[in-house]
Amino acid sequence: MSSHWRETLNEYVRMLNQFEVHCSIDSLLPLLLDEQYKDMQRKRLSRFKERSQERNLKLKKSETRMKILKFQNGYNQKDVEIQLKRYYLYEVNHKRFEEERIEKQRIILKNEKGEWLIQRVEQPVPERTYCKNPPIATVNPHIKAQPLSLSVQNLSAPYMNEQLLNRASSKKSYRYQRLKVKSYADAWWEKPNPDFRAFNDDCTNFVSQCIYAGGASMNYTKNRTSGWWYHSDREQDGWSFSWTVSQCLKNYLLSKSSGLRAETVEDPEQLQVGDVIFYDWDGDSKFQHSAIVTGKDDKGQPLVNARTVNSKHRYWDYKDSYAWSNKTKYSFCHIYDTL
Repeated sequence: MSSHWRETLNEYVRMLNQFEVHCSIDSLLPLLLDEQYKDMQRKRLSRFKERSQERNLKLKKSETRMKILKFQNGYNQKDVEIQLKRYYLYEVNHKRFEEERIEKQRIILKNEKGEWLIQRVEQPVPERTYCKNPPIATVNPHIKAQPLSLSVQNLSAPYMNEQLLNRASSKKSYRYQRLKVKSYADAWWEKPNPDFRAFNDDCTNFVSQCIYAGGASMNYTKNRTSGWWYHSDREQDGWSFSWTVSQCLKNYLLSKSSGLRAETVEDPEQLQVGDVIFYDWDGDSKFQHSAIVTGKDDKGQPLVNARTVNSKHRYWDYKDSYAWSNKTKYSFCHIYDTL
């Protein structure tokens, strides 16, 4: 234990980095007073261990970088909000995979008899939020009512299709370009694309952008409760609910008989890059989270990218998430190739 709060915080992050390696929080116990957080981590690590055994997964490397976002100083208490950027390198059947994730925590440290201990850890679980329309987190000043003209040949830069963001729906048939979906998802999983508004619950906004990058035409109806659209030049009512809300996007994709549409499949192995997984954490048929498929592991299981809890090439079942429960249900949506 340390006589300086920063040393305690650094030690906490170092030990947190080892959680998945050892599937144990024992090393953290002398620093941590929060029994509820201990229990939550034990359950999460138990699921992670069980899943790793099922996948024949061997974790080869784990890195965690901390950034202090907010800090409140008290006499013998410190209130610190941190961002954790995590990187994993693992093997499945001797094939290597990489995964990245960004999480936030609020840490309350308390000085007890000259030693700094962690009194409480608040773990936000934003992907559990169910909302009819997510509030705007930022209105980006760079948004303009102009086409995105990024070259398809320049694969080092993210790109969208050639349609204008404020153009009405097109009835022209096209083929869904799955590699473009993956390129966009890998480019913008970590930070929001400045050509779009960002939301506090940004998962479905991100998935819609990925689908749009694959060549899907917007269905602009001027009505937020119908169609699938985003307007770059409007301060209010600039997007449909289906663009930003998980449940609404799922309903839209499965209700269409032409254009952008999808069908549900029973097995996640049937999904392809560019398909979508929806998550109902409570088993009550209210889907709160969505993620885009960006790859497959050695057994054909999907790997996904997502925002809200920003993730790149994460294993699809989210059993290592704080949002997961034993009531969790999934909807596997395969988007048609010809739309």
